[in-house]
Amino acid sequence: MPSGIEVDDKRLRQILFNLLNNAIKFTEQGQVTFNVSVIGQPSAQTIQLRFQVADTGVGINAAQIDQIFQPFEQVGDVQRRAEGTGLGLAISRRLVVAMGGELHVESEQGHGSLFWFDIELPFVTLDTHFESVVNRRVVGYAGSQHIKVLIIDDKDYNRAVIATMLQVLGFKVIEASNGQQGIERAVQILPEVIITDLIMPVMTGFEVAQHIRRIPELGEKTLIIATSASAFDEDKSKSVLSGCNAFLPKPVNPPDLLNLLQQHLQLEWIYDQPPTVSTPESNEELGAESFPTPPADALRILQQAASTGDMRTVREQAKALGALDTQYQSLARKLETLASSFDDHKILELLESIVEASP
Repeated sequence: MPSGIEVDDKRLRQILFNLLNNAIKFTEQGQVTFNVSVIGQPSAQTIQLRFQVADTGVGINAAQIDQIFQPFEQVGDVQRRAEGTGLGLAISRRLVVAMGGELHVESEQGHGSLFWFDIELPFVTLDTHFESVVNRRVVGYAGSQHIKVLIIDDKDYNRAVIATMLQVLGFKVIEASNGQQGIERAVQILPEVIITDLIMPVMTGFEVAQHIRRIPELGEKTLIIATSASAFDEDKSKSVLSGCNAFLPKPVNPPDLLNLLQQHLQLEWIYDQPPTVSTPESNEELGAESFPTPPADALRILQQAASTGDMRTVREQAKALGALDTQYQSLARKLETLASSFDDHKILELLESIVEASP
């Protein structure tokens, strides 16, 4: 595997997000596996990679396989079909073709599915040994105002990801599960920012934006950001014509969202530390022995939340630890910082090292 490749990261991220989301949705038991492998080197400057997502879920009947790549076509039981719009696989196929590949599927009903695609990409060699990186993590914004952000999305997980990211920075987050509910809550709370999915039941994000622009108390002063699993130019254009200020493809990239908020709201970010250059002599992090061992129940909850990617619970438990005793405040800050960047692996490593260092 090369140390680096040149790729449209937004397109690739969206394809993989759609495939993994689809696999998880249709797998109640068993596992979902993601794999990347090198299958060839067509030239001295390019490499051919295979991306695979396999699951042990409900599988697809052979007669229905050709239908799953059609927009709004879904197979499976009624309950699972109701959980999505059926756009994900159709969009993924279009994006893979645009990148020069083809999306394939093998499936057997009752035994799971395998989706894969091959793409040829230029590769680059990264000198990671001498690479110095300045890492500045946003931990808040200047000013005493709690900016209200309304998140409208029919998927709980999509709302939770954005909500967790913004709440830890001091934004007041309100959620709505469909467009109609979103408009009702917007009238009640008058948010400065609305982040809305475009394809939803009851009322679409396009309709939400049009309604919001006609409400005098909100009108043009409200920042509306559209999000969608579709990142094609026509969707971006349509969202802008509907009244949205900006468009972000799913999964939402945190730096992109923060850049939009800073640009439109003229925010001044607060960082966790001044810029420092990482060197082999100065990059040691605070060791686990510097943290006192928290109560067993708190450790258990933190480990379980981090292992499932539940960063909201990690943050809540970290705050509870800090309030429990001043000796835990440094650990609480560390956990909140890691949770804000969704670094579940480092959280688990930290907790494990604390357990090992405890008497």
